[in-house]
Amino acid sequence: MGPRSAFNLDLALICTVAFVLTSGLAYNGLQTAARQQMFYDAGLIIETGAAIRGYTVAQVAPHLETEMAHEFLPQSVPSYAATETLTKLKQHYGEFSYKEAALNPTNPRDRALPWEADLVRQFKDDSGLSELRGEVDTPLGRAMYIARPIRPAEACLACHSKAEAAPRPMIALYGENNGFGWQARDVVGVQVISVPLATASAQGQRQFYRVLPWLAGLFVLIFGAIHLRLGRAASTPPAATAPPGQGRDTAPGRLPLLKRIADVAAFRTTRAGPGQAMAPTHGHLHADVLQQAERLLLPSIGPVAKVLVSQAATRADSEQTFSELLAQHIPKLSQREAFLRAMALIRAQAASRTTPSVRKDPRR
Repeated sequence: MGPRSAFNLDLALICTVAFVLTSGLAYNGLQTAARQQMFYDAGLIIETGAAIRGYTVAQVAPHLETEMAHEFLPQSVPSYAATETLTKLKQHYGEFSYKEAALNPTNPRDRALPWEADLVRQFKDDSGLSELRGEVDTPLGRAMYIARPIRPAEACLACHSKAEAAPRPMIALYGENNGFGWQARDVVGVQVISVPLATASAQGQRQFYRVLPWLAGLFVLIFGAIHLRLGRAASTPPAATAPPGQGRDTAPGRLPLLKRIADVAAFRTTRAGPGQAMAPTHGHLHADVLQQAERLLLPSIGPVAKVLVSQAATRADSEQTFSELLAQHIPKLSQREAFLRAMALIRAQAASRTTPSVRKDPRR
């Protein structure tokens, strides 16, 4: 497999893994958003039920009081009005179910199921609790719900305190065993709106399937862009190193600092007189070579140059080896080559000064 094919394979693998992870995050996020939307819609419905109850008490029941003496009209009962109205709404929004569940209801259809009775008991145990929402297992499956407590007012006790005080038409319709024994401000039931969890999950999946093609297209574009930008570079061998004097550090108008120091060092070396020899040190390296090497290294590696010169002088068995050991510590290639050229010039000058000049005898 060539380098270009290997690069494409690695890039495809990375994009695939990123797509899978991003898709998982998007799915979870859309599922959460769908549940939040269901809770929001359920909150609107339960608020609608509360508004219908208030309207019935204030606007409907007062006009039916005279008729109630002869015939019981359930339309005057707030819970009946809210339940009937929202049952009509269920024809268009069938996933939502509204119920005013009570432990001892007047109408048997409102009797609380076990999970609804648990909600009533939670409100009874905590008088400061005004709403519950969450998920619960029901006979129809897992469901989301919002529940609020039903606390009867004083006016409600006219029909729900004792059977003897209730209107005769109501007793004739529902009997004398249901819907009595209530206490004012005591929790007797709950307004509950529920929706199957599967409905929220299905909505989240529909949103996910709408987003998925766009997400896949995005990663295809990313793959294509990276492939075009870097694919050629991944399959092209590295370019040959530019020869000394043609790199960035030796651009026209910019003479490297290291080269200028080398020229100065060469000039200082040539100042020795024809008969002056440099004192050797370390047995085979001249003191002036060590000093010039240190000056050449300072611009590249700083004060540590002195320590490196001393170490290299101990290890090296020749001036050439000494220069090569020091050159290894210079990071840039152009400066390293300039250093070696300067050291070669210094060695040559030092060698010429240590070789005795041959003078002809005038008597010959």
